Amino acid sequence: MLRRATSTIETGNGGMIVPVIAASRFLSLFSVGVSFVVMTWLGAVAGSMQLVGQLFLAGSITTLGISAITGILSDQRSRISLIRCSWMVRLLGLSLFLAGVSEHELLVPCLFAFSITTGLSNALGASAMDSAFQNAIPLGRRVHLSMRLEIVRQAGLICGMGGGGFLLHAFGALTPSLLLLVTLGLQIVFFETWLSRYADGPVRYGQGGALRFWLDGVRSAFRDVNLAASILSGSLLVSVAQLTNLLVPVFVKETLGGDSDLYGLLESAWSAGGAALLAIVSLRHFLARERLELVALTVIGILMIAFAMSRSVPLLILIYALLGGFFALGKALCDGRLLALARTEEIGRVRSASVMLNSAAGVLIFLSPTVFPNDNAVLYYCIWGGIVTVTGLVTFVFVRRQKVKTISP
Repeated sequence: MLRRATSTIETGNGGMIVPVIAASRFLSLFSVGVSFVVMTWLGAVAGSMQLVGQLFLAGSITTLGISAITGILSDQRSRISLIRCSWMVRLLGLSLFLAGVSEHELLVPCLFAFSITTGLSNALGASAMDSAFQNAIPLGRRVHLSMRLEIVRQAGLICGMGGGGFLLHAFGALTPSLLLLVTLGLQIVFFETWLSRYADGPVRYGQGGALRFWLDGVRSAFRDVNLAASILSGSLLVSVAQLTNLLVPVFVKETLGGDSDLYGLLESAWSAGGAALLAIVSLRHFLARERLELVALTVIGILMIAFAMSRSVPLLILIYALLGGFFALGKALCDGRLLALARTEEIGRVRSASVMLNSAAGVLIFLSPTVFPNDNAVLYYCIWGGIVTVTGLVTFVFVRRQKVKTISP
């Protein structure tokens, strides 16, 4: 079934499927962006940095605990069933989220329920959806096309964060919450109408037990230096977004004495910076440059420190726009290379390993305010910025040396 679908694309339907995939990816990350902004601000208003950290911690632990299982199921069982389960879980989470927004007494428990169901939904759908996209994209076009599709995906994220911040300030939390429901409905329509055929049917590869099967896929991924570097860099970039969503609302409220209007303005700057930089680098010769994501990672670490040390609102907006730009660029390149370099029969386990790294970083970040009670957002941001900078530089040097060794006789 999958073989026939792929050959159909290669013989003439590619003009239809590519815009559909692009729209689906945009909507997916648009939803993530809106959710992040609204849940973070509501958590900061209802509690403190500790509460925000605990909310994201709940989601990270859920994703970390279930990702290995979903990676195995994606490569051995029915991928379409996993994707449909993720839709149902997400709908349940949004219903609980709306209940919390409508009844203030239920807000905190409903925020926790929404975080947990979001983590579970992402774990169920991510690996299976990647395989559907891989099957729909011809191998010869996959490298460049997957990069461009990931740029669309990151554009969805930055639009969701900017739009979510604006709607939250202008109309309150109910409007962006309803927008999430509409977005979910559109995602389901796109998938069931055009994409489900590429995820249809069980897929079984490999022999042995579940643990051995999962480890075989992960080991295969990390034997490829470029793929391993992309997974590591992508996880660090996600950690930057996680820490930003944890700390920036507290930084705005406590350090700058601002309100949701300033928070929304910063998120709009993140979106504008991301859109501008993605437009600049959308040319083929930029995307083809090796290790560009590691350069973006290093620059992001430096910008994090500069942002934490500044108190000038115009300068903060400029730095935040640059952060959004380099984050969008780096994440698009990392995810694009993962889709291009990972084999289709292993994509479920490779993506699950990537998601588990993201979740492990999230556990460390979101647990830190509870373990080390300190509302000094500046300190946290500076420390992580230094870690990101050093890791980006070290990984850049390591990958470069590995390439030299490969080329040398």
